[in-house]
Amino acid sequence: MNARAHISRSDVEDMSQVVDDAWGAVHALELVVKASAGETSPEAIALNYLAGELWHRLRDIRDRVETFTWRVELAEADNLREAIRRELEARGITTPEATGNALGMLPDEASALLSRDLWKEGEVALLEAVAARLGVRVPKAVRGAA
Repeated sequence: MNARAHISRSDVEDMSQVVDDAWGAVHALELVVKASAGETSPEAIALNYLAGELWHRLRDIRDRVETFTWRVELAEADNLREAIRRELEARGITTPEATGNALGMLPDEASALLSRDLWKEGEVALLEAVAARLGVRVPKAVRGAA
């Protein structure tokens, strides 16, 4: 298993839900602040300050969840790439042309897909399709688990 897979997709989905719920609470707080616009009471000023602080903190949390999301997807992609490489090697497929034919894509595209080390949106789905084409099975527990 890949060392990058330190947090599961389920964990990320749970974090995303918590952040979404918190954004809803901040939105409700903003409505209260807007309703108290123009008020100069200490409570209204404190409420306005609190709404601003919550907004900034939630923005930071949202950014962290997005970072975790791409880390999980990158780990899944790495695990799928490794499984696909092993399958190609087991079949004796070593040339770019043969790899492209086996994966159903141009040799350059296949080579780039199997050697990429950066996150790219939609890549996990593409690698899953390629793995399915080859008959490679990667257990779900390995794909995104710690």
